Amino acid sequence: MGHEKKSCGSGSVFSFSLGVLFGGILGLLFAPVEGKEARETIHEKYDELKGKLKKLEDKFSKHEEETLDAL
Repeated sequence: MGHEKKSCGSGSVFSFSLGVLFGGILGLLFAPVEGKEARETIHEKYDELKGKLKKLEDKFSKHEEETLDAL
């Protein structure tokens, strides 16, 4: 019997992060700032969130590998 790779909740983390991203974008779009400034802020926040998601993905992958190795 082979080991099947199972998710450690990374789908939930991704869904939550996606919701935060879209909520932030909508908040910035409706905030009283100029369009150029809003786009720059969105881009900065997107890059920041992208980096955080990559770190979370790496953390979950490492944890998943350690868990499977322990079995």
